[in-house]
Order: sequence, then structure tokens, then C-alpha cells
Amino acid sequence: MKITDLKVDLINITYTHTMSSATSKASGTTKCIVRLGTDEGIVGLGEAPGGAETHEEILRAYEAVRGHDPFRIEALVERLPGPHRGLYGPTPTAMSAVEMAVWDIMGKAVGRPVCDLLGGRYRAAVPVCAPLFTDEGAEADFASATVAAAEAAIARWGFGAVKVKAGVYRPGTELGALRALRRQFGDGLALRVDPNGVWSPEESIRFGQRALDLDLEWMEDPTWGIEGMQRVRAAVPIPLATNMCVRNFDEVPVAFRARAVDVILGDHRIWGGIWPTRKLAALCEGMNVGFGLHSSHELGIATAARLHLAAATAHLSYPIDVTHWFHADDVIEGGPLPIRDGAIAVPTGPGLGVEIDPEALERGAARCRRDGPYMTTFTHPSRYRWWV
Repeated sequence: MKITDLKVDLINITYTHTMSSATSKASGTTKCIVRLGTDEGIVGLGEAPGGAETHEEILRAYEAVRGHDPFRIEALVERLPGPHRGLYGPTPTAMSAVEMAVWDIMGKAVGRPVCDLLGGRYRAAVPVCAPLFTDEGAEADFASATVAAAEAAIARWGFGAVKVKAGVYRPGTELGALRALRRQFGDGLALRVDPNGVWSPEESIRFGQRALDLDLEWMEDPTWGIEGMQRVRAAVPIPLATNMCVRNFDEVPVAFRARAVDVILGDHRIWGGIWPTRKLAALCEGMNVGFGLHSSHELGIATAARLHLAAATAHLSYPIDVTHWFHADDVIEGGPLPIRDGAIAVPTGPGLGVEIDPEALERGAARCRRDGPYMTTFTHPSRYRWWV
């Protein structure tokens, strides 16, 4: 079998409400949907965030793997210029979409789900966490707005873990929202906080020391960089998680030696695919460092890929982030993968176990043709807006 052709569709998916965090604001997401074909007629699906720049990188990735056997995954990944080369930006994102489609091809070729190719199904359903994005119109009573958002999400989907996206208001205001959540839901709800690295190390230490009684599961990237995280972790006995200061294999040993993080959050989009992220999980297991999965606002294709990775990874002791519950549409048959009792069942069909809904794909493509790629407004990660 050989990889022989590629089709890429750019689509837009809107959110049910504006997603605001410490460093960005968005009302929707643009995705590249990949269909990778073979000379035996098998088509693998992949997905990556981004518009024209990501599309261009996907075409370059395809040229690197065209004509090659999809079952030689180690050799194919080595051909792709991904994060094992210390790169950032659209390159690993694009590589991950192509690599994802290769796994889908392999699973379909042998009639087995991707998790079986990764070592077998360790879990049949994956617990998930709900990120609660900041409501910028609720500063006067951010605690009540956060509790209301959590109540709605938990009542509908049964989440057992929530994460407050912080770094927008004063830290004390956001600490108040965490306290309100703990009062409302008690000790049974896992709480996380994520200011996307905008707090200074000093502010992170003050926040952490004031939050000790809340039994937080972790603080995610409270400050910027391995050095800053090391200072915070040395002063605060709350686990620190990251998807921002450890983003390629060069940084992993540095973070391990510095004892700067307790949990590394993998993401196939950042690490260049399922296979490199699987290697990251093994590194974390060997060093007795926690491993979790970060979300990049995946649609159904990439959500399925994350579920297969989680299903086959024993060293995954935390609910994974999911964000498709606030997407207004999807591209897969049957719509977004359902969340029940705070977990998502791992697809059991061959490959990723999902297929494209042609009408849904055309809806997303029509939005993109009409509106152009959706743009995310970014702010500087060291801009402390509560002092402005």
C-alpha cells in the first residue's frame, strides 16, 4: 500500500459564545480537514487548526510522505519536520493532521481501531474536563457567572472536573470564582485554574498560597517559562501542569531536572502527531511525571484521535480537556461525539472510527468561503490587563 493523493478542505465552525482567555478571544475556529488517499482506495481523515498557512504546510507534509507505505509510521514521522526537530508554529500542526490520517488508514486497512495499534484499549471511555472560558461581561460578579456556567455544563454533560480560564481579571477576583465553585460543588469536583502564563512568578506564588485550602488538582501555566514555573513550584505545594513551557522534546529534560512541572499536557497538534505524543507519555511515565492531554478546540476527527491515544495510554490519570461541547457544528456523521456522565466512549470502528458528513463539511466550507478564516485576537502574554 502507498499514499497517493490528498484533499484538504478549509472550514469554519462557530462557537456558541465568545471564548475569552488571558491571551486571546475568538468566536469560532477555522480547521483544515484532510483526506489522505492510498492506491488501495482507503482514505484516512485528519484535522488541524488554521487557514492558508496551515494548508500550505499540509501540502508540504504530503509531499514528504507521498508514495510511502503508511505502516512505516516511525520512518514517516522522521520524514516530517515536526517538534522532534525543535520547531513551533504551523509546521507540527500540519504534520499532525497528515500523521493522524495515516493512523486512520492503518486502522481501516486491518479493520481495527487506532487504539489497538497503539497497544490496545486500556480504557473504554475517557473522563473529560470542561474548560470554563471567561465571560468578559461578568467582572462585577465573576464568581456567580462561573458557577452558573459550571452548573449548566455539569447538569447537561456530567463533568467531574472543570478548569477556570483565568488571567483576565484581578487574580483575587478569579480566586473568588474558584472558592464559589468549591462551596457550590464540594470536594467531589476537580478544580483547575489556567491563566495561560500571564501572571508573574510573584503573583503566581501569592495566588497559590492563598488557594491552598481549595485542593486544586493543578495550576496550569500560572507563569511563563521553565524558570518561572520552577520558582512557583518551589514555593507552592500545588501541582503545576503545562502545555506552554514544555512543547518539544528538547525542553522535556530541562523541565524534569528543574522540577518545574508535575504534569505535562500532551497535544498531538503541538507535538506533531499521535506517535510523538505517545512517546511523550512514555517519557513522563519513566520519570514519574504526570501526563494529561490539552485541547486545541478539536472537532470530531481530532477528538477521536485524542480518545484513541488516551484509551491506549495507561499513564494518564487525569480527565482530558475537551471543548467541542461549545461548538455549534461539527463535520462528522452523527455530530459531536457525545459526553455522558463526564466521559466520552472511545470509538470502536476501524481506524479513528468516525466518518465525514458531506453536508456538514459543506456547511463549514461555505462559512469559510463567505467569511474568510476566523481570526483569533491575541494579546501579549506578559500584559497584565488588570493593572491597565
